[in-house]
Amino acid sequence: MADLHEAVQRVATLIDAAITARKDVSMNQIALYADVSNGYLSRIRRGMLSHPPSPEILKRLAPHLRVPYDELLRAAGYITSPRDIPEEMGVFLRAQRELADDDFRELVNYALYQLHKTQQKRESEVKA
Repeated sequence: MADLHEAVQRVATLIDAAITARKDVSMNQIALYADVSNGYLSRIRRGMLSHPPSPEILKRLAPHLRVPYDELLRAAGYITSPRDIPEEMGVFLRAQRELADDDFRELVNYALYQLHKTQQKRESEVKA
C-alpha cells in the first residue's frame, strides 16, 4: 500500500510542477486536450487517488504537460530505471509511438489484463 501511495504522490508532484510551469495553458485546457476530465486531472495533481493513473492516461497527458512519457511511467512506478526496462517494455514504448491511439489503448488494456491475471495467480499460489 505504501508503494502505491508513494507512486501517487510522485505523479502528483511531477504533474503539479508541469502544470504550474505551463504559463500558456490552464489545467482545464490540458485536461481538454488530453481527453481527461478536469476533476480527474485535479485529483491526480493533488495526489487524491488510490492508485497511479493508467499508462494510457499518462500517455495522453505527456505531450500536453511537456513531460516525457517514460518519466511519467517511472514516477507512477510502472518502470524503475532505464536498465530495468525489460525488452518487452522497450517494444511497448516503441508501439506507443507508432500505433494509433485506439490500437495503443487496446494494447495497454490487454497488458493490464495480463498483469492482473499474473498477480492473481501469484496471490493464489501464496495462499496455497
